[in-house]
Amino acid sequence: MKKFYIFVFIISLWGLQVQAQIIGSAYLDANNIRARFNNNGVNFWDLQSSSQFFVPANSTQTSFFSQSLFMSGKDSSGTYRIAADFFGSAGFDFTPGPICNVYDSLYDLTWKNIFVIRRSTIDSFINWQSNPSAYPGYQIPDEIQYWPAHGDISNGQALYLAPFKDVDCDGMYDPSSGDYPLIKGDKALWYVYNDDRSNHPESGGPKIGAEVHLMAYAYNCSPVFSNTIFIDYTIYKRTAGDLSDFRIGIFADMDLGYSLDDYVACDVKRGSFYTYNGTAVDGNGTPEAYGANPPAIGLTVLQGPYLAPDMMDNPTHTLDSLGNPIPACDYSINGTNFGDSIIDNERIGLVGFASYNYTSLPTFTPSAIRINNELHHRWGNGSRIFYGENGDSLNGAYGPACRFMYPELSDPCNWGLDGATPYGPKLWTEETAGNSAGDRKGYGIVGPTILQGNTPQYNPVKLELAIVWARDTFARSVPALMSAIDTVRYYSLNNIHPCGGTFLAVDETKAKPTELEINLFPNPAHNQTQITFSHTFTGLLELFDLSGKRIETIHLRNSTSYDLNLDNIQAGLYFIRVSNGDFLKVKKLIKN
Repeated sequence: MKKFYIFVFIISLWGLQVQAQIIGSAYLDANNIRARFNNNGVNFWDLQSSSQFFVPANSTQTSFFSQSLFMSGKDSSGTYRIAADFFGSAGFDFTPGPICNVYDSLYDLTWKNIFVIRRSTIDSFINWQSNPSAYPGYQIPDEIQYWPAHGDISNGQALYLAPFKDVDCDGMYDPSSGDYPLIKGDKALWYVYNDDRSNHPESGGPKIGAEVHLMAYAYNCSPVFSNTIFIDYTIYKRTAGDLSDFRIGIFADMDLGYSLDDYVACDVKRGSFYTYNGTAVDGNGTPEAYGANPPAIGLTVLQGPYLAPDMMDNPTHTLDSLGNPIPACDYSINGTNFGDSIIDNERIGLVGFASYNYTSLPTFTPSAIRINNELHHRWGNGSRIFYGENGDSLNGAYGPACRFMYPELSDPCNWGLDGATPYGPKLWTEETAGNSAGDRKGYGIVGPTILQGNTPQYNPVKLELAIVWARDTFARSVPALMSAIDTVRYYSLNNIHPCGGTFLAVDETKAKPTELEINLFPNPAHNQTQITFSHTFTGLLELFDLSGKRIETIHLRNSTSYDLNLDNIQAGLYFIRVSNGDFLKVKKLIKN
């Protein structure tokens, strides 16, 4: 059990927040992990004192205490807007439900729940739709009937919320017409939360207007996937105005059994950070402890936000002075879609990791300034993190400034040091720092990117994570974890599954999407060009200049053509990009 005394002094304060709105919870328990999710985005604990991340699922042993997001972005006035949740010492920045005009008791009743569904339920529904006579007496299950596909637009909520397959293509969710939820995994849960309702008691920062959609899912398949859960985040800004320099912190308090004998580390190439036991025997016989041969647990960033568009397919390799290919020392180290011949589909991975050697909550005091500093690879007081020891230049860290703490030897080109060479030993771990094992809290960093204001559902900021658990002998648990992370990353990033099929457990299209062709006429053009699509298109149409600057954004719905006015741009070469969740196309346009 997590140290109860840490929370005693906050219960009365936080209790006032709980009374204002019920925080719902549900368990993801499809495989060897049984993990509690809370629908304010602060997961894996009971919001009082105890971890609820059980591995094995039917045991009392726990491996993760708390996980949440914190985020920061700069508005047009240069002010950083902050939202973050850790332990809710004075309340939480995020609350359950979508952003709307009026938050009342009806709203609370609607959004107090987490929506849980199994793949088998959806498969049975699809089979019934295709052959009703084979399912006499079938009734549509509540999980499908009441899937929260749409918000209450009369109360300012977004029309589209939880993802669904629109079988009849009418834009509305209706199971009686064959529509069904879109999920991943053998079992999934979905919920939505926002930072608009709260006055930000945790961070004290100005509101972002963020609405976060979370889908957690798991597979009961193969040893590795039976010890893994996945979390997909989709982040919208429902208020006006873009946020530049938008960054996401993934807060993790990985208490591996007994919480006072842990170490942390990160793996730059794998885009992961993890916790392992500092002693051969975990704990002293308490219910949550693992005893001999404790496991290891890690969080890996499978895919982060899209890289800023530059009208090119960024490569995975560069050339040395002799023309030989060498791995690029940039985002491609742990990012995805680099060098795949597709323009501007590259996604950022893990760009930083830091850890705090805290033993009690009173030393952990979130604030907007501190959180923003941390998301920019600094300590809370604004000083840079330096390579070596505990990252503090005043206490033995030899430098230079860096973005990843305790990377071992996982950063061969020193990307986390911007290519510089360490001023001391390259190998950096908690052991080389001389640390005693103890309670650890850390956070991974993803970004920067742009969070667009009033973003439609097909162009938000997305983040896909996996939490992976492995156990072997004491000396082999970390290597076993690295091997498991490699397996999960390979299958996920190639969209294949070791038990067959793809990572979309319920295929959105049930077939390969029809290839979209786009044509521009006239091209070259003078004051207007017509863009035509080979079939109906719903998605984003964007105009970029030669430097990669976005000039115009148009949101299209069920369109077969669009007349683009060119009167307000100068003569030259431009690029038109159309995209949605299925494809991305780029065409050159010449303005005379």
